[in-house]
Amino acid sequence: MKKQKKSKTKKLLIIGLILVLVAGGSALYLKRRSDNQKRAAAAASEKEESIVYAPATEAEKQESEDNKKNLPDNPDINQTPPSSGLKQVAVTITSADQSITRAQVSGATEDDGTCMANFTNGSTSFSSSSPGVNAGQYTACAIRPSQTLTPGSWNVTVSYKSNTAEGSSAAQAFTVN
Repeated sequence: MKKQKKSKTKKLLIIGLILVLVAGGSALYLKRRSDNQKRAAAAASEKEESIVYAPATEAEKQESEDNKKNLPDNPDINQTPPSSGLKQVAVTITSADQSITRAQVSGATEDDGTCMANFTNGSTSFSSSSPGVNAGQYTACAIRPSQTLTPGSWNVTVSYKSNTAEGSSAAQAFTVN
């Protein structure tokens, strides 16, 4: 009878120990998973800091309307000629100044592309890039210059390229005071 009781007690201890180990392992797994999700959310948050999701101000709306007047009558004039087999998309600069250049990529609604802005002032030129963001009906580009723009007249062009699409904008001039 004592042997049966000791055997039963051993079994209960072993089962209890197994349950504690399983519970501890599960808790550790969930903690690490939570930490990884927090790190991923923080990284995504940092990426989104360069994009303003607030509605456009009246000044931005007016600037966009003014830019539409400067667009050529034939939107295909400034498109990159098909050479890579990628879908050709229209890239339109909606605003440009010394702090940010914004563009819309019509014909592409994806998050895997790259927006590249080429800034030129006389013999000075450089490029900056940022990821394109799916804005529902188009891909949005918001590119900050990687260098400080000196006072004067600057031109900027924006190109877009992904695994499936590519295109370029017409040049747009702006002044830095």
